[in-house]
Amino acid sequence: MTNDITTRLEILHQASMIDDNELANLYKMIELLETRFQIRVVGAVGSMFVSHMAMILVRLRTGDDIAPMNPEMLKQLSKEPGYSRTPEIIEAIYKECGIAVSENESGYVSMHLCTLIMNRGEE
Repeated sequence: MTNDITTRLEILHQASMIDDNELANLYKMIELLETRFQIRVVGAVGSMFVSHMAMILVRLRTGDDIAPMNPEMLKQLSKEPGYSRTPEIIEAIYKECGIAVSENESGYVSMHLCTLIMNRGEE
């Protein structure tokens, strides 16, 4: 994790867009990705991932949901490099953070994870 990711998290927190628990869970997610799965959360791609995960956590707190990903997009996503790794990573994130996310969110989380994997830690 780089300073730009830390700064993004702190801005979201200071602006009261995420609460203390959500901030802690985002740090847990990043730590898990970078240590257990060797996926760097950096640069614009890392920022997008962090922002999306922050909004998921907010939706969990408020009881909101998101529309499911278009089935055709999901089919295309399943062909992306790294997609086969996403179920294990998602399960680990949810377990580490003690959260249960709607099925509608999973396609979007997979998409952002694939982008992180393909980015290979480039800033």
